[in-house]
Amino acid sequence: MWYYKDIISATGGKLYRLKQESFPGISTDSRTIKEGELFIPLKGKRFDGHDFIRDAIEKKGGGTLCEESKVARVKDTEGTIITVHDTNRAFIDIARFRRKLLDSTFVAITGSCGKTTTKEILVNITKKAFSIEFNEKNYNNIFGVCSKLISIKQSPKVGVFELGTNFPGEIRTLTEIVEPDVSVITNVNPAHLEGLGSIEGILNEKLDIFRYTKDGGTILVNRDDKLLTNYKDEKKRTLYFGIKNPGHFSLTVEKDLGWQGYKVTLDFMGEKIRTKTRLIGFHNLYNVLIASLVAFILGVGQDKIAEGVEEFEPYPMRMCPKRSKRGYTVIDDTYNANPASMYEAVKTLSLLPCEGKKILVLGDMNELGEYSSYYHRELGRHIKSMNFDCVFLFGEKIYDAYFEAQKENVFYFEDIQGLLEKLTSVLKEGDCVLIKGSRALNMDKIVEEII
Repeated sequence: MWYYKDIISATGGKLYRLKQESFPGISTDSRTIKEGELFIPLKGKRFDGHDFIRDAIEKKGGGTLCEESKVARVKDTEGTIITVHDTNRAFIDIARFRRKLLDSTFVAITGSCGKTTTKEILVNITKKAFSIEFNEKNYNNIFGVCSKLISIKQSPKVGVFELGTNFPGEIRTLTEIVEPDVSVITNVNPAHLEGLGSIEGILNEKLDIFRYTKDGGTILVNRDDKLLTNYKDEKKRTLYFGIKNPGHFSLTVEKDLGWQGYKVTLDFMGEKIRTKTRLIGFHNLYNVLIASLVAFILGVGQDKIAEGVEEFEPYPMRMCPKRSKRGYTVIDDTYNANPASMYEAVKTLSLLPCEGKKILVLGDMNELGEYSSYYHRELGRHIKSMNFDCVFLFGEKIYDAYFEAQKENVFYFEDIQGLLEKLTSVLKEGDCVLIKGSRALNMDKIVEEII
């Protein structure tokens, strides 16, 4: 339950009209607002929620926030009205207010690759021992994180939040909202260069999660990431993890099971946990390691950690193997793509056993800004150095990769339909095909067509 005095306290707003003193919930969508809820009219580049205040109040009563400069829009409406300087800022302030009321241990995860998978593994492990709240799917921006915090009714034992970024300062804002007790950066790689400018800009942005973790909190540093390996913060407990380089936490591969994943041993400050993961790709072992070590720090028992790792299924559209009716195997990695994740995905297919042909279907890597041509050319050179039976490239930017690859078995397509016609004529029983590209290309449609 939200009380109008709490909203005013959180936002520094002013009471314009009082009709209802409390609200069962908070909504930002006039289409789905529930009876008696408080409406927050958010603003974007192409919309202004103030246009929907009347609809929200007439539909479900309750009340609304309204910017001081737009109060004329609500003069003849019913309901409680609280005026604020900026509704977007008020939304953040309300989320921070809610966070401070929660007596929970909070974990924050960011990184260029692996955030969602790491978070989901951690949730799968931790829910076996404690009550837990987390931001679902990849709702990792300011809207997603604030919406989740505001929706929490009672204090869970643990809160797990994935934090994403597209522009400078976003990680700082998100970290200040979540106030994590434990934080981790999975890795730092070229991603969102269009918004963050350079690899140095990406590093500086990601490091904000460590800088704004609570003083006395715990930060987990990836020793295998050359940009992070020696990072330390005197105001936080700094712990290190790695697979190739030693740290407080490590993982050893006992057996590569191919399409069935890996048998691994986790070494946590001398305590060993033996388990198995169904995830394919060496890069996914870092997600397993990070999720497991965070659970260990939270106090989850070793048996539950082993069980949670072993039970975890590949997350949809992220290195997810699917068997087609025609007898070939498709690796669906169509959620998104950046240079590091593309390299790891391609490398993974090259190492997996396959009775038939190994085929790549790759699309553009977006949001690379002025570095786009460079990284696509690097991808082309990488493909050229490997022995795939067929390579299908789709999109505008990836033409640079096609130009560099220069092989008779590398094909370029400007549209999905042409690619599908060629691909379906080539695919046979026993083949293995990887499909990956940036989300905007909708390459999941290719997966749907050939499964």
